[in-house]
Amino acid sequence: MTHTDDFSGHTDPHLEYPTWDEFCLRHERDRVLQAAITQKIAELRERIDQLEAMGTRSTESRRSAHNDYWRALTRLWLGITEGKVSKHRRRHLCRFLYACSQPIFPETTEQTLDSFVRNFFRSGLNGPQKASVV
Repeated sequence: MTHTDDFSGHTDPHLEYPTWDEFCLRHERDRVLQAAITQKIAELRERIDQLEAMGTRSTESRRSAHNDYWRALTRLWLGITEGKVSKHRRRHLCRFLYACSQPIFPETTEQTLDSFVRNFFRSGLNGPQKASVV
């Protein structure tokens, strides 16, 4: 059985639908990944609450909370993408960070995240080029 690769109606006889076992494996992998991301977000929310409770330098604590959150999500994203970074993937990273930030930091802008991502890779905050999932 063949399927269209680009929705243009052209079929590629070399591409086949995944088998049921492959489909189940992909589904399980996605479920595990979703659970890991959900757990990491919960941990980071707790860290944000701790930083905000410290409170004396609320702006500084808030900025630190943002950066901690984005750094951890970026490392997770690098682990998922096997540390392969290109200009195209950096745009995907910004979109990922934006989607994860909106429920917690609704004031976050895409420009802020573009700046964070640029600084993250420029300043060496990312650690080894091929990050592991934390």
